[in-house]
Amino acid sequence: MAFWKKSEDPWDIDPAKEQEKQDREPLENPLDALRDWNEERKARAAAKQAEWEAQPKEMCPWCGKEMERGCLAGSRGVYWFPGRYTASAAWWGPSVIEDSLRVDNEGGLSTYKTAWYCRSCKKMLFSMAAEISETLPPQTGEACAAEPERYAEDAGERDADR
Repeated sequence: MAFWKKSEDPWDIDPAKEQEKQDREPLENPLDALRDWNEERKARAAAKQAEWEAQPKEMCPWCGKEMERGCLAGSRGVYWFPGRYTASAAWWGPSVIEDSLRVDNEGGLSTYKTAWYCRSCKKMLFSMAAEISETLPPQTGEACAAEPERYAEDAGERDADR
């Protein structure tokens, strides 16, 4: 018989090795653990959704109709600051940082703020916690401009350590 089919010949089979294969317990299918994890994940998501829906509905203080619940989110944070929103404030950040409040204090990796929106009178409502300004420090235009320099310094320190 050809050399590549050597293991298929009956005289090449070692009975001791075959017995070891038969005596071993069958391996657990890794997909079963993955299925269990996915079921737990779905159950947690369903519980979180049920909790979200079970919370009381907010009534609009202006028109009295039911408000829709949603979230405010932004890439570098959601801030409230006094005064008018100008082009320079959009580009460089608000000029009065001391009086500004960071609004998005919920969440972990990506922050957001729960808000209620009234579709009939087009107004939005959200509650402010007292510790909002202490949870996340506000990013100023100067701090954002200094970020690339800080990254370059960190990279230089890593290169010097090598």
